[in-house]
Order: sequence, then structure tokens, then C-alpha cells
Amino acid sequence: MTKANRLHEIKRFDWLPNNIDVFIRCLTYNHVSFINQALDGFIIQKTNFPFIAVIIDDCSIDGEQKVISDYMINEFDFNNNPYYAIWESDIAKFILAKHLNNSNCYFHVILLKQNLRKKPDLKKKQYYDLIKNCSYQAECEGDDYWTDPNKLQMQIDFLDSHPYYSMVCCRAKMFSMKSNSFRPKDNFCRHGDGDLNPKEIIRRGGYYIPTCSITYRQNLQGKDYPDYCRKSPVGDYPLQIWLAMKGKVYYFDAPMAVYRVDNPSAWSGKKDALNSYSEKDLDAFRRQVDMLKGFAKDYPQYSKPCVRRAEFFINSKFRSCHAKDPENQKVLNYFKEDIKQFGILGRIDKRMRLCGNKKLLILYYATVFKWLFHNYLDKFW
Repeated sequence: MTKANRLHEIKRFDWLPNNIDVFIRCLTYNHVSFINQALDGFIIQKTNFPFIAVIIDDCSIDGEQKVISDYMINEFDFNNNPYYAIWESDIAKFILAKHLNNSNCYFHVILLKQNLRKKPDLKKKQYYDLIKNCSYQAECEGDDYWTDPNKLQMQIDFLDSHPYYSMVCCRAKMFSMKSNSFRPKDNFCRHGDGDLNPKEIIRRGGYYIPTCSITYRQNLQGKDYPDYCRKSPVGDYPLQIWLAMKGKVYYFDAPMAVYRVDNPSAWSGKKDALNSYSEKDLDAFRRQVDMLKGFAKDYPQYSKPCVRRAEFFINSKFRSCHAKDPENQKVLNYFKEDIKQFGILGRIDKRMRLCGNKKLLILYYATVFKWLFHNYLDKFW
């Protein structure tokens, strides 16, 4: 039996440091074309502390697991590397290794044998012992990647020296899957480094802060993390709001990551591509709205932006500018009680979306009107 094929029981490894304080969570599924870039982005990180990248492949069916396995064997040089272990269970195959050239970089790869997307607790149990004492967590899904080797060090240094901050993030370049090219403008939250306003984090939605850009204090996502966040069909947006409620958020205005957009395999991409809404889809929309309503109730000082964002989310689900459209009727019926609570401008916005006059609709959403809407009429919402 070769070294690369030997199996190990789950145990404490002498070569694994007991002072790992930072871990990167990389969830991936059917990202066979992108995963190597994501893994490269972890290895290039230059830090003065050890960190562990936890890569969880949720039983991909596109050959990604073989690509990850080959990457580990080649990049971590198992023929000459004494610092690795491979073992299996009925749930997954595990690979734990230290990178030979980057002495602070450790990988824990989990190749799931069954899709556990709906069983996050089972997924977490497979790696929790390795990261339960970590103070900081960074995020990067398998279709995104980091480009700056100093990203992790900069963000951890800031959190170490600023205890009142719960999260840091950075500018990201936007790569469009539709056009297969970078967008002309990066995803940025503000001009220059500085704090982000919690109201803007709520109002601007999940695309405001790219998930691949964030690092945060892990203990803030503990037992008191609200159920309405856990039940949300997307995890990054409610997490960002929660962290903004728990402390300050700092932004580095430097592009240190790449965020892929217009991706049909992503949750948002699938929903945008739907021709009709099933009960399951409407239920997912409901859980998004319930999440925002939950924050509005628990944090009344931010009730207004939460309600506004819920109104915007509901309005965004109308498929055309005709109220009689069957899919629009589904949305109207499903969110009937919520729509009754819309503010004056929220009701105007809904009526304009369903007015049936495309020219009027285009005029309504013209650039000048949107600027006035955001900067002048905001206080009347």
C-alpha cells in the first residue's frame, strides 16, 4: 500500500499545530472548472500565523472530487511530504495535509459521498474538532478565488487590533459567467478604506459585500444565531447583517478577490432563470422575507431598512409589468399580507412594476429618477 493510499483513523496528529486560530471555509459543488483557482488563492496567502482551509465538496457530480484529489497529491507532494493523512468514513473521504512550501498553510479536504446540502449539521460534524478553537473565519466558495497574497494577514491584523469590529471585507473584481469576462467596474462598497453603515449592508442586499471577501469573528455565529437566519435559503446575506448588528464592519478598498456573477449554478442565478414559481420557490422567498422581518423586530433601530429591503425583494419577484401575469398573481397572493404593510413609496413602486406600460416603466426607472429616489425621497418611505 503506497503512502498516498494509506488510511488513518480520526485522531490528533502530532504535526498539526494546536494554535491554529484562523480557518477558511470553502463550500463547493460542481465547480470543477473553478476549484483549482480557489485552492491556489489559499496557498498563496503569506501569514505569520498558521491557518487551515476546510474544503467541503458536497458530492459533486461533475468530476470535481477527482480534480481536488489530484490537486492535493500534486500540490502537497505526497511522495515527499510526511505531514498528511487520508482516511474514510461512510459519509466522506478526508485528506488532511500541511503544505511543504507554505509552512503556515494546512488543508482539510472533505469529499462527501452523499449530498448533505439539507443536512448542514452532519456536514459540520466532519471538521468541527479541528476549528472549534479558531477565533476567526474567512469565506470563499469554490467558484470564487483570492488574488492578493496579503489578504488574510491584513484582515486578521485589523481584527486583532480592533476588538469592537466583528467583520472585515474588501473590494472584489466581478467576473461575469455570461460574457466570460471581467466587468468594467469592481464590486466596491465605498471609496477608500473605512467603516460600512449597517443600514447600507441591509438595504444593498447580498451583492453589496461579496462572500469571498469577508473574514469575521467565529464566536459571533454561535447558539444565539437566530433561527430566521438559519432557515434562510441563502447564508451569506443574513450572516453579514447579523455581524453588522454585533459590531462594526471595516472595508478595505483594494481588490483582493474575484467574485463570479451571472452563474446559473448559484442560488440567485437559478431563481433569476425560473420561468415559473413552484410552492418550494415561493417558500424560499418567504424565508428570505421572514429573515428581514426578524431583524426588523429584534433590532428596531434598523426596522426601516429591513422593511424596505423586504419590499424590494418582493417587488423583484414580479416577472413582467402586467398584474394579470400568472406568475405575478402567485406573488401577489402569496405575499398579500406583506404587501398591505408596504409604505407609500413601496406601494407606488409595486404599482409601477405592474402598470402594463413598458415605456412608463422604463421612464420610472431612469437613472435620474433612481438618483432622486435614493437621495431625496428616501426619508418619505
